[in-house]
Amino acid sequence: TLFRSVLVGDGQERERLEHHSVALGISKRVHFLGRMADVRSALATFDVFVLPSVSVETFSNAALEAMAMSLPVILSDIAGAAEMITDGENGFLYERNDLARLAELLLKLEADPQLRECIGRRARKSVLARFNIERMIDEYETVLSDQ
Repeated sequence: TLFRSVLVGDGQERERLEHHSVALGISKRVHFLGRMADVRSALATFDVFVLPSVSVETFSNAALEAMAMSLPVILSDIAGAAEMITDGENGFLYERNDLARLAELLLKLEADPQLRECIGRRARKSVLARFNIERMIDEYETVLSDQ
């Protein structure tokens, strides 16, 4: 098993994470892409999308983008994650900081390409059905008309 990690985005933790990957001897398997205006080219290379947030993550557009690209997603179960994911159906949730469970889910998906494909298809289907622009506009109109 050869895992590679790709981190997209920038922030105050990047330098610390880069140094940490060197200290752990895994820097050749951890790629820091930085900020990207359009992440689709990066997502197209992924087998699995993981968002291991440990603090506030209100509702992740990044996770929705990955799901729309038919990727199986693994999200820490905080804030809006449970609104997007039905665990085991269109993605996976794990308790924040439960790294053993995260590793278990990654190994499960790595070992089963058919499961990755199935979960990815369901992820895309759920995004298209629940989070498309027309539906969101309808819901905004409903909320505003009740005011």
